[in-house]
Amino acid sequence: MTEAEPELQNLTPLKQKGGFGGNVLKLAGGTTFAQVLELLLAPILSRLYSPDAFGVLAVFGSISVIFGIIACLRYEFAIMLPEQEEDAANVLALSLALVLAITGLSAIVITVVKEPLLRLLNAPEVGPYLWLVPLSVLANGGTLALNYWNTRTKHFGRLAAVQVSASLVTNSIQLGVGALAHGNVSGLVGARVLGAVTSSAILGRRIWRDDCSLFKRAIKFRLMSEMALRYRKFPLLDMWGAVLNTISVELPVFFLSIYFNQAVVGFFGLGLRVVQLPITLVGGAISQAFFQRATEINSLNGNLASFTENVYEQLIKIGLLPAALLTLFGQDLTVFVFGAKWAEAGVFMQILALFTFIRFVSAALTILFPVFERQGTGLVAHISLFFSRVVPLVIGGWIGNARLTLGLFAGTGFVVYGVLGIWLLNLAGVKTQRAIGILLRQVIYCIPILGLLEAIKLFFNPSPLIITALCSFALCIYFTVIVLRDSTLRDIVFSIVNRFRRGQVV
Repeated sequence: MTEAEPELQNLTPLKQKGGFGGNVLKLAGGTTFAQVLELLLAPILSRLYSPDAFGVLAVFGSISVIFGIIACLRYEFAIMLPEQEEDAANVLALSLALVLAITGLSAIVITVVKEPLLRLLNAPEVGPYLWLVPLSVLANGGTLALNYWNTRTKHFGRLAAVQVSASLVTNSIQLGVGALAHGNVSGLVGARVLGAVTSSAILGRRIWRDDCSLFKRAIKFRLMSEMALRYRKFPLLDMWGAVLNTISVELPVFFLSIYFNQAVVGFFGLGLRVVQLPITLVGGAISQAFFQRATEINSLNGNLASFTENVYEQLIKIGLLPAALLTLFGQDLTVFVFGAKWAEAGVFMQILALFTFIRFVSAALTILFPVFERQGTGLVAHISLFFSRVVPLVIGGWIGNARLTLGLFAGTGFVVYGVLGIWLLNLAGVKTQRAIGILLRQVIYCIPILGLLEAIKLFFNPSPLIITALCSFALCIYFTVIVLRDSTLRDIVFSIVNRFRRGQVV
């Protein structure tokens, strides 16, 4: 226990519910169910829908997420910061009001730029679905603001329930439309939007049920204006960094659409989706709980360095081996799981896996920018990330080779995100040598497993089925020997398994 820990016991009741591991567990329950369901259904969806359909979904999602990231003008992060619940309630109200305004703005922009945008992206197939973008912005923006209110009040179980509901809605519609309408792309796009609407509606209803008296008493236009001024750094500085970062994340979709075709975009979309699944199974939960706990510790001058180092090590343990296995055997796994027509998506997985891993770790640590109110530095970092992505994508697209394009993109991203992650760890007080040592220790643990599997493939040339079985066995061994030695992760994994056994996903 750090010297500041006793003070944590004196926080208001809303700040006392649950520790870090328990919060991660509650979030991970819903995340695990959603991710496992998506993983189980992905082989079916890949046979119901064509690569072109997944390409349309990827382009639609990229357009929607750019509007969605500015829906609250980043005031959602400020919900965590006020000491008084009344002030936080006014920040929430401000965020939701901005969501409505940005939704209207997105409808106007889409109407005006629809045709030029479709020509620029070489994606006329997306046109019939652009009218759903404002609805997606409304649903996702509302969920974003409400999500951070729940994080503040530590209703993590509620968030897990919402994740489960949204996952069930999304996947049910995708399966139904895919089977009945022969893979019509409307099933993918419409299901994505309705899943977001479900999340926002359920979350809003439960928050209003529990906190309506606080909102009615506390929310006033004058106080909303005061909170807008008090936390103005978020829209003035942090928002632009977030916009640049989001655009840079979506750049591969746009450039692949411009220079190639929707099938290539679909291969990329499925490849990235699968690459992210193993390492985000509980990673998103850890990141969100990290933000809440880091804010508390920093405000009380606690040992944030030790806590950040622990979170960093957990992220490394979760993501390293799955990313390495996908790098070596991604194409074989893809052919077995999704079918031979998706073999190119497997190659894309191999190219993107290690980059996605390092981005996964560094992105979780970027929560430290708002914790330390270093939005200006965060903006500089996001500008650097943006240009580190644009240049390789333009070069690869000009050459006309999709694999080279993604290789250049992933290589530069790996370096830039690695530097950013080290800088953020230093900001929290974790020394560079210590951070590198943690990473190298996990690499050493993985080398024997990877070497044995690669030797088997080289000398025996096993089928994709055998390779998939061997990789699955290797993951089980790794998580048993390495990951489950971490008490926090062990408790999370065991509790999730027990909940699935009892049929309690949240």
